[in-house]
Amino acid sequence: MRKALVTSLALVLLLAACQRKAEQQAPPPKPAAPAPAPVEAPSAPAPATGFSHAAGLDQFGYYMPQTDVTFGSYRLRNLHVGSAEELAAYERGQSVSPAYAPVMLEFVDISQGEEGPVRRVLPDSYELTGGKISFKGHDEILGEVVFEGEIDTKALARVRSGGGEEPVLKGVVSAMRQRLTRSFTWFGGD
Repeated sequence: MRKALVTSLALVLLLAACQRKAEQQAPPPKPAAPAPAPVEAPSAPAPATGFSHAAGLDQFGYYMPQTDVTFGSYRLRNLHVGSAEELAAYERGQSVSPAYAPVMLEFVDISQGEEGPVRRVLPDSYELTGGKISFKGHDEILGEVVFEGEIDTKALARVRSGGGEEPVLKGVVSAMRQRLTRSFTWFGGD
């Protein structure tokens, strides 16, 4: 019986040693993930990104192509540039309407007549500096629409002061995988 007791005791010690060794080799348990921080609702709209204009810039008006700019059955009516206040508000994330932006291109569907329905292409991005206008937008029919142009600031000043009509902007309009270079006159609106 003593022999059985010694054997049993030896087995218990051997099992305990094996269990301790297994515990030492096992990786430590992973700590619990920290709880996510509470999300606060924004108090104001986030500023728009990809939209900028030079401070004090006043290029307000409608820039009308001197000759047709047509892509398929869509003719460019004008490039519109809003007031400095509208540009600043838009860049802060304040939009007047989902169908308006202070820099946008308006196209007319001439397949339905010379004054057919108007399509406004709103910007994905724009940049206005003293003499340059860059615009990129997207339309489901026209595809990617890009405008890159240079304003003749002296000609614009003459026209705005009543000096007659003359080209004030030269630009390249791209849509439907075409690029057209045109000159534009200025109209101040009604």
